Amino acid sequence: MNGSIAAPLTAVTDSTGRATFTLLANAVSRGGSVQVRVRGLAPVELEIAAPAGLSGVNTGFLPTASTHGPVGNTLGEPLIFRARTVQGTPAAGRTVHFRALNARVTPEAGVLDSTGRVRLDVVFGLRAGEAAVFASIDSVERVVTLRAEPGPIDSLILDRNGEVVNGRAIVVQVAVPFSLRLRARDLYGNETSIDALGQALRAGRARLNGRQQDLQLVNLESADSAVIVTLKAVRAGTYQFVIGSGITANVRVDAIPKP
Repeated sequence: MNGSIAAPLTAVTDSTGRATFTLLANAVSRGGSVQVRVRGLAPVELEIAAPAGLSGVNTGFLPTASTHGPVGNTLGEPLIFRARTVQGTPAAGRTVHFRALNARVTPEAGVLDSTGRVRLDVVFGLRAGEAAVFASIDSVERVVTLRAEPGPIDSLILDRNGEVVNGRAIVVQVAVPFSLRLRARDLYGNETSIDALGQALRAGRARLNGRQQDLQLVNLESADSAVIVTLKAVRAGTYQFVIGSGITANVRVDAIPKP
C-alpha cells in the first residue's frame, strides 16, 4: 500500500487469505488516495475521506475551455465548482467560500445546489499575468489558475539604450546609424503586443522614409514585444521623428557633424 501515506506499507496474507493495514490519522493525507497492489493483480485505488466525508478526488473546479482573457474583463464563461462525498453523492447544501488573486469573483460564498455544484463569475484584475481562484469547503481547498492577457495598445514608448526618449531630444552624429526601440502599453500600463503595428510599419516603410529624406530609415525589425528602428541622419540639423498610426510616439533628433 502506498500513495497519500507517510511511508509504503506491506503485509502478508494470513491463513484465510486476508491482510490488515492500520493507517494512523496523522499519517494520511485527507482527500487523497492510496494504492493497494497485490502481486499479479492490477492496483486498486482507495480514497481517504476528507473531513466531513468529502471526496478529495471529486471535489474541485470542473475543467473549463476558457482559462484566459484581457485584463479588466470577464472570463469567457463561469467557473463551476463541484463537491461530492466519498459515497459519490452530491454534497448539496454546503457553503463554499471563494477568493482570488489578480481577479474578482462573484459570489464570494455560494451554497452547493442539488447536483453539488455552484457557478461563479470571474473578472480579471488590471495586471497582466497569472490569476488564481481559490475555493474552500470545510477544510478542503482547491485552486484553478487563469491568465490575464494585456489589453489593446493605449500608448507607445520609444527608448534608446534603455532610456525612454518620448518627447525628448537626442543627439546623434551625421552618417552614424542609431537605433530606437518602440514598445506598446495598454490602458493599465501592461506591455502589450506590437506585432500588428510592426507589420503595418514594414508595409509602409517607403512612406515612413519619405517623410523626412534627411533622416533615413536604415532598417526596421519587429517582434511581438518591440519594433527596432534604425535611422541615420544624412546631414546636420534638427528633425522630428514621429512613428505610429493614430497613437504615436515622437523624439527630436539633433544631428551634429562627426568630430
